[in-house]
Amino acid sequence: MARLGGDEFCLLLGQEPGHHHVQNALSRVTESLMQPVQWGTAQIPLSCSVGSSRYPNDGRSLEESLKAADVGLYSMKALRLSAITAH
Repeated sequence: MARLGGDEFCLLLGQEPGHHHVQNALSRVTESLMQPVQWGTAQIPLSCSVGSSRYPNDGRSLEESLKAADVGLYSMKALRLSAITAH
């Protein structure tokens, strides 16, 4: 895991067969990051958005892979924002 900058991080997974492995890993990371934080007497809800890419399907270079993950990330952020504003 590495911090890319700001509030963006990169998690590199080893070779495992199938999309299922990636989805499980992303679900575990997302669930752990979305646990509420206790601040004094207040409980603060957290959220996160995740974008992913797979080599070589989504890019043959680091830059292409990060760009593909970024597109997914901002799509998820837009979906979350539209869900919030719809309520």
